[in-house]
Amino acid sequence: MAADLDLYRIFYHVAKYQNFTRAAEVLLSSQPSVTRAMQSLESELGCRLFVRSGRGVQLTAEGQLLYSRIAPAYESIVRAEEEIAGALSLSQGAAYLGTTGMALHCLLLHRLRAFCTAFPGIRLRISDYSTPQAIRALQAGSVDMATITTPAQLPAGLRRTALGDFEEVMVGGPRFAALASGSHTLSQLTQYPLVGLSSDTVTYAFYRDIYAESALDFAPDVQLSTSDLVLPAIAHDLGIGFVPLPIARPALQSGQVVRIPLAQPLPRRQVWLLTDPRRSLSPAARALYRALRQQDF
Repeated sequence: MAADLDLYRIFYHVAKYQNFTRAAEVLLSSQPSVTRAMQSLESELGCRLFVRSGRGVQLTAEGQLLYSRIAPAYESIVRAEEEIAGALSLSQGAAYLGTTGMALHCLLLHRLRAFCTAFPGIRLRISDYSTPQAIRALQAGSVDMATITTPAQLPAGLRRTALGDFEEVMVGGPRFAALASGSHTLSQLTQYPLVGLSSDTVTYAFYRDIYAESALDFAPDVQLSTSDLVLPAIAHDLGIGFVPLPIARPALQSGQVVRIPLAQPLPRRQVWLLTDPRRSLSPAARALYRALRQQDF
């Protein structure tokens, strides 16, 4: 490596702020020192990295290429230093969780609240994904772990842990209140408009297979992209649909929706915690992993 690593650290800040003076302030250095460092780096690399503009500097094509490589590397180093600094006391650090909305609402929220109470210094970063997106984020290393709901096909190499299961129920709004009496087969309910998730979700595949067992087509009239939209659509009488009981319970208790009994109970679904054993977890992520596995946490 031709250049001193410290020059790349200075370059990162100049490129980030596109201003020598601002970079010097962040680095607790002086503007002339930063300027000399960048002149030295340009000399060693044999190209110009910056051109001056009215309010600072702009990256050249070579500078943009260098920054695209330096930025993620430097930020990874900073993140590692933060994690190591808080390793002993867990007084700081960050844990990254990718989760589906259904897993979050059905099982995780109370465990995450308890985790944040127990470890107030750890920053919990949560990203809401579909199941395929959560798996891809875990494989790419964008998150430390992921939580999804079944059914799901997992790529080889990922490790899964079952955190619990939940029941789904069919519900309807006031327009369909008469369906709350008696029990109904899926075939009998096909005459009513159906609300469900879009065809690129595992929930759609789950119900497609259930309907197929009764020689029926699963074809929601209203197809939504996220699970948190299904219950409001049902409560506003757009149709009937399947909702996890933990999500539906408040609306059932308040009378916003009614439960529609089914002649045949639905299979219960599981929430899985996924990790990639090829990557080590930071102390903060290990604490989150332990917390999510504890049912009474």
